[in-house]
Amino acid sequence: MQVCARLRPCTVGSENSDVTIPQIEEKAQADVVFGPDVVQEAVIEGVLEPQLQRFLLEPGFSAIVLAYGQTGSGKTHTIFGPPGVLTEHEYNASGGRPLSWGFFPYAAITMLQSLHHRGLSKRAQLKVTAVEIYLEKMFDLLNNRQSVPVPGASVRASSSRPDNETITYDSNGKWQPPQKWLGTKVLPGSSTGTAKEVILATPLDVVQVARQVENTRSASAHALNTRSSRSHCLMTLSLRQIDAKGQLHAGQVVFVDLAGSERVGKSGVVADGTNGARAFSLPGNVKVDLPGTRFDEARSVNASLSALGRVIAALARRDKYVSFRDSALTQMLKDPLSGHSSHITVMLALRSEKNHDHETLSTMRFGNVCRGAAGANGVRRKTANKVEQVDSKKALKALRANLANVEKELQRMAAEG
Repeated sequence: MQVCARLRPCTVGSENSDVTIPQIEEKAQADVVFGPDVVQEAVIEGVLEPQLQRFLLEPGFSAIVLAYGQTGSGKTHTIFGPPGVLTEHEYNASGGRPLSWGFFPYAAITMLQSLHHRGLSKRAQLKVTAVEIYLEKMFDLLNNRQSVPVPGASVRASSSRPDNETITYDSNGKWQPPQKWLGTKVLPGSSTGTAKEVILATPLDVVQVARQVENTRSASAHALNTRSSRSHCLMTLSLRQIDAKGQLHAGQVVFVDLAGSERVGKSGVVADGTNGARAFSLPGNVKVDLPGTRFDEARSVNASLSALGRVIAALARRDKYVSFRDSALTQMLKDPLSGHSSHITVMLALRSEKNHDHETLSTMRFGNVCRGAAGANGVRRKTANKVEQVDSKKALKALRANLANVEKELQRMAAEG
């Protein structure tokens, strides 16, 4: 696991935070911290490029990039890029390497260009899926926002299910269980139960997909952010290629743009609450958003991020039971967080304003917890054929160091009440 932090430039008229880059490195246990003056190109070269090289050279390599932070801290800017730059004109004007684009479109275009230069285009295929988790339900952003099931989600019985329509008893009057069970949870509006895969053959395909996701994803404005993401977005790039021996290899890179944690008192949506979300769509992609939705969105996002923090903390403690089913987000991230990904990159997005120091400290604590979870996965890492044991003395030393930092933080928090 690699933990990185990136500071967003301070807004005009605001007071700069007293938090320094060395403090971020210490409290967040970050491998690298990018200051507010660092451009997108430098972040990509320092964080994404090494993973792309491994992805292209190591068959079956898998990775996940997780952007975490307060609302308005720059997560979507890092994963997708600034608003309005995902266009064909921008691609052509840049000569095929738009330096302002985010991680996902840059990675997809780089993969296509590398396959073409190495003469592997006919023996490889790059696909993408894009889903969002909105109010604990998952929707396909590349298929008219069709509902898709969350893998591993529980199946609840209802009167409309085929297996509950008929009640049978044996000759002794004992109830007989249904002979046919619904094995997979399929939500209304989903015909296949899986997200649509789109083949990326040219860089312009990447442009169209990225722009479609940008335009389709749930977002709204509030006091802290003019384009606040109200959902968690998961972009999965899957590469299948046949090597010289005729063997098929499959790898994937998942980009997770988490919705930002939000204090509704600051964002100004606290007055919107009116007994549940009331956002829905009409034919013709017409969206109806009644008052109350933004508050429920913030509540749902904060709850799922809290669940993610509990899951990672449980992994750091080596708990026997980890509550992945607490939210749809943690259920979707179960495999990579359990050690099934070759590499995990956590991008901590931080705001530079002094009045957001509380949220900045919370984000840094999340990075510290992730570092502990990385040590937990290193002690006992599952592989396809065996369980690989690594140096437990080093892991124990790292755990004690993390524990000491946590105890200091607890003492500081207790002193502040």
